[in-house]
Amino acid sequence: MKQFPKNGSGQMKFDPSAYVELQMAQLIRAYSTAEERENICMMIESVDDKKDLWLIYELCSGRTMNEHLFEVKGEFYKGERIYMVHHSHFYHALRTNLEMLKDFLYRMCVALSLFARISIVHGDLKPDNIIIDYDPETQSIRSLKVIDLGSAFLLNEEGRTIRNQ
Repeated sequence: MKQFPKNGSGQMKFDPSAYVELQMAQLIRAYSTAEERENICMMIESVDDKKDLWLIYELCSGRTMNEHLFEVKGEFYKGERIYMVHHSHFYHALRTNLEMLKDFLYRMCVALSLFARISIVHGDLKPDNIIIDYDPETQSIRSLKVIDLGSAFLLNEEGRTIRNQ
């Protein structure tokens, strides 16, 4: 659930990402199949009350891909901060388990091909915006969801950004 506060007069504060997310969710729902939506965190509804605009999303199991890949710990040593990066089980499984890698790539391609088909550019695709439910016992991905379409934009047929969506 995301909350976008309004100012005292009930007008939205300038946060265009709220309306961008709302519009992208409507486009995805209108122009996608159930299989295509499977790898995108879908908005269930939006509620516009006197104080806030609320965007309510499906509950996604798992952690971000970034959280799955690395654990970074910092400590001071002789007055300097030293960071230690621990590569997780998921990181090693993704590198060594070809079936898991193929499954990850397939799921990402399904999501990205939907975006391409309806001319959406995510605008902020990174490991923090991919939620993965990973099973370490079977070294498999239970689910993968692309999140956060607040920086998304549309392209026209010539590949130019469409303004004032």
